[in-house]
Amino acid sequence: MFLINHTLISETTPQDFYEGNYIQIIKLRNIRIKSTYNGLSNLGKGAARIHNYSIFYSNGTFTGKAGKLNYDGYSWYSDISASDLPEGEYYINAFFKDKYNDSGITYISNNFTVDHIIDCSNFKVIYSGYMDQIFNLSFIPKSTFTPKDIIDNTEEIYAKYKVIDLNTSLSIKSGNLTWTGNLWNKIIDVSKLLERDYIVLINFSDSYDSVICNSSVLSPYHYIEIFAPIFEYNFASMQINILNFAANCSYHGVINNLTTIPTNISFKIINDKTTQIIASNFDYISSYWQKSNINLNSIPFSNITIYIYFEVNESFGSARFSLLLNNGTENIFISKNDISIIIKILNSPKLMEILLIENLVPIDRFNLINSTGNIYQIDINDNSIIFNANISIKYSQNEIDLKGLDEWLLTIYACDNGV
Repeated sequence: MFLINHTLISETTPQDFYEGNYIQIIKLRNIRIKSTYNGLSNLGKGAARIHNYSIFYSNGTFTGKAGKLNYDGYSWYSDISASDLPEGEYYINAFFKDKYNDSGITYISNNFTVDHIIDCSNFKVIYSGYMDQIFNLSFIPKSTFTPKDIIDNTEEIYAKYKVIDLNTSLSIKSGNLTWTGNLWNKIIDVSKLLERDYIVLINFSDSYDSVICNSSVLSPYHYIEIFAPIFEYNFASMQINILNFAANCSYHGVINNLTTIPTNISFKIINDKTTQIIASNFDYISSYWQKSNINLNSIPFSNITIYIYFEVNESFGSARFSLLLNNGTENIFISKNDISIIIKILNSPKLMEILLIENLVPIDRFNLINSTGNIYQIDINDNSIIFNANISIKYSQNEIDLKGLDEWLLTIYACDNGV
């Protein structure tokens, strides 16, 4: 009497192909098992009851990571995620058992090294212009080592940024990013950057990787904000004053004739009944820009549009105000959010006996007849008085987004005898 024991023999050495970067896959290939029992020969899927792989550290310690192999009709294989393996050196072997409970272990594979990286594909910089000149930087770094996932301020080693001037290739701003609890962020004030092309670089590191990412090209453009003037219109002399307004540049700050001297401080007045244009420059008096006694006698009495232009170096700003005086109507055109406009009408003629307007000063000199919404009808009892109307208009950002800035916000009607 004798006992026959068959065994399983590894015909090949398992081959491992590690693909890192964002993939983090181990491709295990070329595993062939042969039984000493001729009836089984090469051990395939139907004959194998156990067909598992195991991953070990290079020192022989089992990682705890194991799984089943697949069979392609010729050899055993598996695609194994390495995203849950810490950085280090590993090898793999496989264990098989057939239906007769014969078992065998393959040769060990060659060592391979898992190397994790930081995904910075969501890094972005948003440029906001006009008077608030900022680069808004945001970044959510993710490690390909899944237990880390998003790298917060407890895991980062450094998180820095630089603003590079592409004209000189020099770094002109730098600093540290800030962890907000959800992402890394930095709001960079670029109001003092010249109108050139820039990129933002971030340098980020954790215990596994260091990465440098760059933004797309960013091109700041500076603006000039013109604050609403006081308009004084004298019906008797047909003159208009444009008084007491300021202008700020997003790069230079307050524009004056001392420290920030503009290259253009002009206006032009266009009449809708003629192609003739009245144009001149503003004067700077007592911290304000103004122009007094602008004579309109050279153009027909009609609707006028006033354009104001300011330039400092390459920065430009303009504003437009329309006064519709023809047929006894007057409209004020608003071109900015949250403006206060003061209109002063001097020496009002008989044409102004009835005026529809909002917010009269002084109210006790007029008789409030009726109102519809915010529109009031006023009787002027004394043509000799100087009439002042102080009008504050609040225009929400939402309305600007929906309608744009070119909106008629205020209408003043002047009629003869209520007609």
